[in-house]
Amino acid sequence: MNFNDLIVFKTIYEKKTINKAAKELGYTQSNLTARLHALENECNTSFFVRSYNGVSATENGEKFYSFVRQTLSQFDELKNSFSKKIPELLTSELLFKCLVVDDQEFSIVSTKITCKKTSKIASELNKNHYDYVVTFNKLNRNDFKLVATEDLPVSFLSRKENINDLPVLINSDHLCPLRKLTIQLIEDPARLVEIDSLENISQLVLDGQATALLPLYLTKDGYQTIDDRSFSVNYYRYKYCT
Repeated sequence: MNFNDLIVFKTIYEKKTINKAAKELGYTQSNLTARLHALENECNTSFFVRSYNGVSATENGEKFYSFVRQTLSQFDELKNSFSKKIPELLTSELLFKCLVVDDQEFSIVSTKITCKKTSKIASELNKNHYDYVVTFNKLNRNDFKLVATEDLPVSFLSRKENINDLPVLINSDHLCPLRKLTIQLIEDPARLVEIDSLENISQLVLDGQATALLPLYLTKDGYQTIDDRSFSVNYYRYKYCT
């Protein structure tokens, strides 16, 4: 048994299906099943009852989950005690400028900040410890407490007045909330063009080559709204709790 085995068990317990846990951790389903069987054999018990709908914890599985949570939490605390640790924030590229540059709620001097695509936030939390998470998607984890739900104002931005002939850019990250909202709002899907990062989308819009649904805070940097419509996208603030 090693710490990775504990993470495997914890993820299966919280996701309630081996398939979802495998996707979360980046394993094949057969590999994850084999690791779970090895762990159950080592402990001489069954942790889950399998069904077509997924898995549910046995009585021993519930006991082991409590042990795993406590062990992983203590391990994180031990690692953090080895050095003076500054708080760590995990967020998305889209929220970074809002939190750090505009609102100055977090400082790059006093906080270690990691940016990931929205679709990678959940898997990143299974690999590394973070004190704070600010994300567009709700977390389904017992070790993080939701402390606030807030709105990010967004609008279609461009550098040109006539945007009818311009493509509409969307992020290639399928969990990006602006991508989802743009697809709902644009009647002609032929205008949509996928781009792989917020930075590239922002630059193409700033160069006048496209329009995109972007945070209104960018109007301070030379972007302009194409009409009077504005929208709000929810994001969620979480704090680690043992």
